[in-house]
Amino acid sequence: MSPSTKVDRAALVRRAVVELVAENGFRGASMAAIAAHAGVATGTAYVHYSSKDELVV
Repeated sequence: MSPSTKVDRAALVRRAVVELVAENGFRGASMAAIAAHAGVATGTAYVHYSSKDELVV
């Protein structure tokens, strides 16, 4: 996997967390939901971010 692909997926996850937290609040946005919204596997989201807290901080 190229570094640019990693950056693109991380950006998708960051964008998804912003959208889902805005719609559902922090507690209503699980990592699985964030990953699904970003179009990536849950494991992929965890490769880039260890938790939802890390994404929001």
